[in-house]
Amino acid sequence: MRRALAEFGIAFVMLVLAPGSVRAAEPLDPAVAAAVHDYIVRELDALGVPGAAVAVVHRDSIVYTEGFGTADGDGRAVTARTPFDLASVSKMLTAIAVYQQVERGTIGLDDRVQTHIPWFADAQPALADVTVSDLLGHTSGWTTYDGVVNLLDE
Repeated sequence: MRRALAEFGIAFVMLVLAPGSVRAAEPLDPAVAAAVHDYIVRELDALGVPGAAVAVVHRDSIVYTEGFGTADGDGRAVTARTPFDLASVSKMLTAIAVYQQVERGTIGLDDRVQTHIPWFADAQPALADVTVSDLLGHTSGWTTYDGVVNLLDE
């Protein structure tokens, strides 16, 4: 669980560092930055994580960034902007984004996906009744194969 949380945190940092998402600000106090550095080094070692890109954001400003360890088997050093594969972590981030839209009233959980993405069921009419909630709960009936087929050029 700790590793999964660490990986989520690391992946979330990469989203925070997307160009234009936040602005630079005054850096952290050097003593605080050293404490952050030491904590991350200890945790990565304890978790067996070979590398991470870390950012500390205060309000809408980046106040600390640093890369730790290695990015791959070739020993390439991690920088604050090293991209990482999000894999299934993106599911949580997608759910957060969808629920933000639900709170704003622009999306309803019971809305058919096709209401917001008109072409959604074009290739597979059986998906026409799939709701936003179905996708978030992995209960749409859409198999991995179905998803892969939709990605192929016909």
